[in-house]
Amino acid sequence: VERLARLAALTTASLPALKAWLAGERAFRLGKYFEAIDAFRHAGELDDSFALAHYRLAAVLAANALIVPAREATDRAWRHRDRLSERDRLLLEAQRAWLWGRSAEAERTYGNLVVLHPGDAEAWFLLGDVIYHRRPLHGGSSIEARQPFERALALDPAQLPSLLHLAKIDALESRLDLLDGRISRILQLSPDGDQAFGMRALQAWLQKRVPDQDQLLAL
Repeated sequence: VERLARLAALTTASLPALKAWLAGERAFRLGKYFEAIDAFRHAGELDDSFALAHYRLAAVLAANALIVPAREATDRAWRHRDRLSERDRLLLEAQRAWLWGRSAEAERTYGNLVVLHPGDAEAWFLLGDVIYHRRPLHGGSSIEARQPFERALALDPAQLPSLLHLAKIDALESRLDLLDGRISRILQLSPDGDQAFGMRALQAWLQKRVPDQDQLLAL
């Protein structure tokens, strides 16, 4: 997170754009994706050459299954890739491959990134994300993504996207012992995030907690 913040400060000359990017990053970290979309989009509007703003916008749009605008955002970032470090160009290259349907290429690139930068929590998460969505389409299972997500979480215990994916893997494997603690951690980090209701519902129905189900249905 600190590395990206430093990079953001170095790759835009617009202080308002940087402030918007930082607001988007805070919202993104808290799972407030629609708030993050607005902030990253505003940062890119204030400085069209701000590649990191477009890259982050693409990521959060994709997280909400808004694939067409995500592709447009990643392409805008690509046009200004010369403003990024080699490491971040690789992250962007993998993102573009993933969003444009070249999933095998994306997985290879993320795999190379975690070899080159084993301490990069975001790269581990993104590798897990591709595996989680790609493997079931090729005869595998989403649960194969557990290890990269756990690695990301070990490096960054507050990384909400990895926690959210691991909660879903716990549910797929009926690991209710892990699920309770995972969801508690998610709600501790982001009690009013976009995913909070879904996590509460997942817990209530898997654990057959009828009072909790009734409460959620009444909202």
